[in-house]
Amino acid sequence: MVAVGIALLVVATSGLVSAEETRAGGYAEESVTEKIPTQSYTLSVSTRDQLYFAITDFAVGYQLGRWALPGRRLPFTLGMHAGSRYEYFNTKLSLSGGVVGAQRDGSVFKSWAWADPLIGVRWEAPVLDRVSVDFRSDIGGFGASSDLIWGLSGGVRYWLPWTPLSIQPWLGLGYRAVSLNRDFGSSGHLELMFRGPTSGVGFGF
Repeated sequence: MVAVGIALLVVATSGLVSAEETRAGGYAEESVTEKIPTQSYTLSVSTRDQLYFAITDFAVGYQLGRWALPGRRLPFTLGMHAGSRYEYFNTKLSLSGGVVGAQRDGSVFKSWAWADPLIGVRWEAPVLDRVSVDFRSDIGGFGASSDLIWGLSGGVRYWLPWTPLSIQPWLGLGYRAVSLNRDFGSSGHLELMFRGPTSGVGFGF
């Protein structure tokens, strides 16, 4: 069973400069049970591997350009961003084995956490007066912690007809893919990809 959710996207934009925080989290689980019959009894061995993860991006963006489109209230924008991606993983391996009816249990915990630099580009285009689509891509790692990380995301934003204190809020839905590749040397190698729907809220001013 795998469950992935990217639950929070917050963007604050002011003129040419923007600040952004994106959080992703999820859970994955795999269980295996084997029963081995013998002449006198039946052996049972069960394993359960659980993985929890959290990924948070912090980035500062710069708007390279914005162009007005005929008949649209919102402009087409193109920008770049740079920042860091923080990754946290926690895994638990549970093992149960023995004769059916008389088993012993044990478990092992392990966690990792690190941060990687990233750079990327993004664009946003209006579809209707209050609806826009946006796309973002980034790449990073470069051997700082991970050998390579990358991400792709796209979505739809609805700009609310409500501007408290000249702030323009929006609601968004989309989809995101994040990949990482890290070598731990003699401890092993980690290569993962996460994909899932996104939802978020942001504002511009």
